[in-house]
Amino acid sequence: MSTESHIKPHMYRRGGETEAERIARCARSCYRCGHEEPEALVLDAHEAVCDGIRPDERGQHR
Repeated sequence: MSTESHIKPHMYRRGGETEAERIARCARSCYRCGHEEPEALVLDAHEAVCDGIRPDERGQHR
């Protein structure tokens, strides 16, 4: 079993983004697909049904 952290592409820092901004963005993003949602309850509901396919890859939001 690996203790290595598995960071998905949407979790990496974006150009011009500070580490604090990255952490704040990840805190309001789905850990599976990267969908950003400012409302915690809405994000929780999204994560409960998310299949890990990014909304832009599917063409719609789940």
